[in-house]
Amino acid sequence: MDAGSDSFLDVLANLVGILVVLVVMTALQAAARPAASIAEADAPAPESAAPEMALEPIVSEPVALEPPAMVRVPLIAPKPNVVFEPTPPPVVPASLERDVAAAEATLAVLRRRVDESAAAHLMAAETAERERQRAAAAAAELQRRRAAMSQIQADAAAAARAAEAARLDRDLWAAKAAAAGDKPPERFEHSALPVGRRVTGDELHFRLVGDPNDPKGGLVRPVPIDDLTAKLEQDIQRRRNQIMDRGGYDGTVGPMSGYVMNYRIERETDDVLDRVRSASPGIVRFRLAGWTLADAGDDPSATLDAALAEGSDFRFLLATAGPGATATFWVAPEAFAAFRALRAEARAAGLYVAARPLPNGVPISGSPDGSRSVAQ
Repeated sequence: MDAGSDSFLDVLANLVGILVVLVVMTALQAAARPAASIAEADAPAPESAAPEMALEPIVSEPVALEPPAMVRVPLIAPKPNVVFEPTPPPVVPASLERDVAAAEATLAVLRRRVDESAAAHLMAAETAERERQRAAAAAAELQRRRAAMSQIQADAAAAARAAEAARLDRDLWAAKAAAAGDKPPERFEHSALPVGRRVTGDELHFRLVGDPNDPKGGLVRPVPIDDLTAKLEQDIQRRRNQIMDRGGYDGTVGPMSGYVMNYRIERETDDVLDRVRSASPGIVRFRLAGWTLADAGDDPSATLDAALAEGSDFRFLLATAGPGATATFWVAPEAFAAFRALRAEARAAGLYVAARPLPNGVPISGSPDGSRSVAQ
């Protein structure tokens, strides 16, 4: 059956066709023979009669013969009924089945090990990539800090050289005056930049109050407004959900250098026009309403003489300030004499100077509606 039986069927069909033609021709010839010929052929032969006997002719009526029956022969032979016996399934030995099962189990174990190895390799590659990125970030941060430290050291050295040059200049003029024996010249103070400018860069804040032990002096205290403001921003980010739930928040950060910063966050009031302009009616905006500094108990104030001494914290802050920085003094009414001495020291260090009068009992505070310092 697989090889095909087309040739066999063609030969069989040709033979059947020839047989059919022969049968049809035979039937046609038999039908064309006359009835008398058939009767004569079928009658027995007469016996020979004696010559002397006169026989009368016998007239017989013709017998009607039935035509032979036509046999219908099929033009196409019927298809033989071929019965195929099913092939019995092959018998697989039990040992071969066991070997196949063992091989499949071994293959499954090997595939599982390959998958585990691939997963472990992928995890190791991801870990190595994260470590590489972390190392690159650490190296970049270290490089940035080194550059910042080098810049700070260079600025401090320049400020120290400028302060030392100013001191040597004063000593030189004093030595010349002492050598000449003349009367010390009268000193007139003036500002090289009489027009003030708004502070936009780095700003150092100091608070000056009267010194009860020295009426002509004062107490100098650094105010870390920038550091407390940075902590305030971090605290607001941590409490975003709480601020959204309450619709506002009153918080405190610090202490730092003897100060804590109390602040308030409140929701902005917007009208219909603001909502149309923003095109975001679902956005709720909050703003910093203001902050106020309060004492935390630890008072790191220094006297005027201690602040102007060599190696003091005040001189260190002036020397490490960046170029173009401003020293802002919050001055109490009884500390203007101390302010003049500190202002001269700050200008000698190359800093701009700004002053903010601070009445007694009024805390240092700020808000978005406040004003920037004006420095000379």
